[in-house]
Amino acid sequence: MDLFKKNQPKLLKVEVSEKNVRLRVVLVVLLLAAGLSLLAYWFYSLITKEPGWYTVELTEGPVELNDEFIFNYRLEGDKRSAADEYKAVSTLYAAELGRVHRLLDVYRGYENIVNLYTLNQYPGEVFEVDPLLYQAFELTERMGSRIPYMAPVFSVYRHLFGSQNDVEAALCDPHTDEETRVYLEEVMAYATNPDMIRVELLGENRISLAVSEAYRAFARENGITDLVDFGWLTNAFIVDHVAEVMIERGFTAGNMTSYDGYTRNFDASGEYYGFNIFDRDEKNVYPAAVAQYQGYISMVFLRDYPLSEQDMAVFYAYADGRYVHRYADLTTGFSKSAMHNLVSYSYDGGCAEVAIRMADVFMADEVDEGKLKAMGRDRIYSVWSVDRTVRYNDGGLALRDLYENDGVTYRGEYCGIQ
Repeated sequence: MDLFKKNQPKLLKVEVSEKNVRLRVVLVVLLLAAGLSLLAYWFYSLITKEPGWYTVELTEGPVELNDEFIFNYRLEGDKRSAADEYKAVSTLYAAELGRVHRLLDVYRGYENIVNLYTLNQYPGEVFEVDPLLYQAFELTERMGSRIPYMAPVFSVYRHLFGSQNDVEAALCDPHTDEETRVYLEEVMAYATNPDMIRVELLGENRISLAVSEAYRAFARENGITDLVDFGWLTNAFIVDHVAEVMIERGFTAGNMTSYDGYTRNFDASGEYYGFNIFDRDEKNVYPAAVAQYQGYISMVFLRDYPLSEQDMAVFYAYADGRYVHRYADLTTGFSKSAMHNLVSYSYDGGCAEVAIRMADVFMADEVDEGKLKAMGRDRIYSVWSVDRTVRYNDGGLALRDLYENDGVTYRGEYCGIQ
C-alpha cells in the first residue's frame, strides 16, 4: 500500500482566471449550437431528397469500391417521394455491388459463398454456385474466350505494376526478361488448351474446375494459386450485373462507370450524353472529339496508356516514357496493343460481351479494320483514331468538338460496316 502511495504524482494546484468567463460560456454555447445545426442538416439531408441527379455511394461494407465505380441516378419523385426512391436505389446498389464483388473475388473466401477463390482452392470439386457466376463462365465459353484461364498471367502483370523502380519492373516484364517470357509461354500453353484446364458447366448452376495433372504439377512447381480469374474483364461483369438488376427492378434513369473503362447507360428518358474520344500521339494525349448518344448502351474504352493517378494500378510507366498495360495477347501472354485507343459499344449486349469481341482487335500486332467491320455487322460499333482521323462505323453516331489547336487538327470519317 505504501509503495503505491509513494509513487503517486503530486497534484498541481491550477489557478483559473475568472476574467472573460461569460464570453467563453457564450462561445461554447455558439459552437454547440453550430455543431447541432450541422448535425441536424446532415440528418435532414439523409432523409430528404429533391428530384434530380445524385451520385450514389456505399456507406458501409466494401466502401473502397467507391474509388472504382461511379453510379449516377436521377430521382424523379413521381410515383414515390425522391427520398424513398433514393433509399430503394441505394439499397439495391449496395446489395448487388457487394454480391457480385464477392463472387468474382480471387483473393479471399466468404462464408456460404462459392466464388473464384473457392474454385481455385478446390479444383476438381463440384459446386453449386450463384447463377451470376455460372452465367459469367457460360458467356465466355459461348464466345470461345480463354481469358478466365489467364489468371497466372494477370498475376505477373499485377506484380509488375507494383514495382518500385524500373530495375524491379524489368525483372518481371516479358518484354525485357527472358525468364518471364519463357514462363508466360509455358503458362499460355496450358491456359489456351481446354484439355489442360476448363470450367465444366454441369447445368442447374453446378460447375467444376477441371485441371489436368500436368498443369497441377506445373502450378505447384511455380507457386501458382490462381488458375481462374476474369482479370481485366472483372469490372465489365460487375457493371453489367448492376445495370441489369436496376433495369429489371424498373430503375431506368441512371448510369454506371468503372475507372477502367466500362460504362452502362440505362437512362430511358431520351436525354443526350457525350463521351470523350482520346488519342495518344507519342507522349501527347489529345481530346480528339466528343461522341453523342442517347438511350441504353454498353461502352468499353481500351487504351494502352494511363489518364489518371488511379490508372497506375493497372499500368507501369518506365522512365523513358514506355507503358506496360494489362491487356495481354491471347496466345503469348505479352502485353500488346495494335492501337492506342479503341472504343466499342452495343445497344443490345453488355460490356463483357463487347470487351471479349474487342480483345482480338486491340491485343494484336496491327489494326484489323475487317474485324471491326465484322463486329459492326453484329451491332457492336467502334470508334478509333488513325493519323489524326477519328474513324467510326455507326451511321447513327454524331461527332462534335473535333480537336483543333496548336497546329493539331482532327477530322471525323464514317467508314461503314459493309
